[in-house]
Amino acid sequence: ASKPRHLCRGSSRMKGYWRTQIQMCGIHIRTFSSTQMVTVAESHLALVSLKETFFARWKENGMADFDDVLRAAAAEARSQKMYCPGAMHWFEKVVEPEPGVKWRLTTPCTRDLESTLVNRSEVLALLNRGAPKQELLRAIERMRERERGRK
Repeated sequence: ASKPRHLCRGSSRMKGYWRTQIQMCGIHIRTFSSTQMVTVAESHLALVSLKETFFARWKENGMADFDDVLRAAAAEARSQKMYCPGAMHWFEKVVEPEPGVKWRLTTPCTRDLESTLVNRSEVLALLNRGAPKQELLRAIERMRERERGRK
């Protein structure tokens, strides 16, 4: 498991803004950017709490049912008001769809964890089937279109 990114700076055009981001087995969650350190610190605590709850439940569950355990951890975090509303979610994985061709596959950013889990499942199914890079790229583009339709 990677460490939470404590108080990441925004991009160069967003000077003075900070955000928090965590990653759990390829699922990334990033909070809104803010100039208020208290807001960012609260977001950080919420994301770390979510991550710790997830990994504790996942280990109890024998590291099975990733999606169900993440949903349960997110529901628990929401019930405790420890989940960041409007956070961005996406799935990222370094893949080698063809020998010698390594690249970072990234699903579209969503504001809905469920959509990201659906995208993750779709990508993993394609990878398990041995889909070539072009098929993976078409799938990512379909996901982007689906997300545009939800906005």
